[in-house]
Amino acid sequence: MKADKITSSRPPFEFIEMPADFPDFNGVSYDSRMVIPGELFIAVKGFSTDGHDYVLDAEKKGAIAIVCETKNSQVKIPQIIVSDSRRALSFFSALFYGFPSENMNIIGVTGTNGKTTTCSIIAEILSKHGRKAGIIGTIKVAYPLKNNTWYEKESSNTTPESADLQKIINEMRNNNVTDIVMEVSSHAIALGRVDDISFNTLVYTNLTQDHLDFHKTMEEYAKVKSDFIKNKAADKNPPFISINIDDPVGLSIRDFLKKSNFKKIIDYSTENDASLKASDLKTGLEGSSGIIGFNNQSHFFQSPLSGRHNIQNILGALGACTASGISIDECVKLLKDLMPVRGRLEQVRNDKRPYIFIDYAHTPDALENVLKSLRPLCENRLICVFGCGGDRDRKKRPLMAEVSAKNADISIITSDNPRTENEEAIILDIENGLKTIIPDKNFEAISDNEKNFYFIEKNRKKAIEKALLISNPKDCILIAGKGHETYQIIGTKKYHFDDREAVLENIREIYGN
Repeated sequence: MKADKITSSRPPFEFIEMPADFPDFNGVSYDSRMVIPGELFIAVKGFSTDGHDYVLDAEKKGAIAIVCETKNSQVKIPQIIVSDSRRALSFFSALFYGFPSENMNIIGVTGTNGKTTTCSIIAEILSKHGRKAGIIGTIKVAYPLKNNTWYEKESSNTTPESADLQKIINEMRNNNVTDIVMEVSSHAIALGRVDDISFNTLVYTNLTQDHLDFHKTMEEYAKVKSDFIKNKAADKNPPFISINIDDPVGLSIRDFLKKSNFKKIIDYSTENDASLKASDLKTGLEGSSGIIGFNNQSHFFQSPLSGRHNIQNILGALGACTASGISIDECVKLLKDLMPVRGRLEQVRNDKRPYIFIDYAHTPDALENVLKSLRPLCENRLICVFGCGGDRDRKKRPLMAEVSAKNADISIITSDNPRTENEEAIILDIENGLKTIIPDKNFEAISDNEKNFYFIEKNRKKAIEKALLISNPKDCILIAGKGHETYQIIGTKKYHFDDREAVLENIREIYGN
């Protein structure tokens, strides 16, 4: 492979040193332990390890060449020196697979909350329309195979590392997948994982506090999201942008794009004038309904998804589907048969306690949305069981607590995924946001129908049990934070734990079979 073929595509990093003739490679690896002979090894600086420390190991394993930021004098195989090897990982991976996203309909959904649900709605509408749609997201990677069976694998990241992502897209292309709907996390944007993906449509959902362990400030977090959309809009072949203008950052991005004379905008709202506007809304346990206005026409819709936040997710999805060539009439008709998304305002079905829900809500805004969606369903009290993840944004912990204190009648603080942090320290951070608003109570002294207090139960299964014991069948219980997850991360290990299983086990123990 000639060097000029590599450099001519003008990737978003600088080639500092390049051999004139670069050897053909049969794959790309960023983990020296996984190198196969003939592969290109790219040394990436990680958060806990640096790939540059393992280039000799990669050479011993049979790497044909190294891409790195610092030349290693001990390495005998060719080396490409670049300014940013993480960006180079995306480029070389896309190059190896022939830039697979270029001839597919790629829809990216970015934002703090609602990505998974929005992606699910889009993929379902596309599939019902007759397209072969794949999905890449927080819960899973899934797509139809050539033989009409289905591939599905649990995800480890919302957006995979760029080498893995390009491989997945290539595999979908090889199975004749026509459309890919993918979640685009802020980490993925900042780390260049999606640099070499050709998006046909981008959906922006919202921006609320999260990931400040990574971005440090909300301003930086917002800039990553907004710059990503603005830069993609400036591409030679820009995507459609479906954007939530009820969100302040979304509104500012929309206004910027309009001032730049960008035409491919589909803005959506439940409150303001927009290309896609939802009004006359009704939402309850049975789902949602209302009127959607688009291109000066009104369309009645029904959906089994509950909550105003899900109506916004529906609008974002409709923007993407119409940009993909499906009529608004067909899209609206297909909404009535949507499948609920696992772990998103999911009702735990049983014959003893009808109003128990689990949800992935792990940000203040997401928790507030879910609690407000459940409040109209409650005949009596609303009880919120939640915790916060360890080794993540500490600043949101008291904010989560404030949201629960103001929107639920009883708050039960418990463990989430503590990871390597001390569980008691995490709980104390949460409690600091509660104790100035509502008092704590001794579990043993709680009386029937008592409201406006919190208590702590570190053991998550016991916290769920206590929520059941202090409540009655007319109370609503929300168990928040884990949603679809079937594990707890304690230390560096994963242990099986499923909120829905814990609910059903506790119900059997309390009520009998």
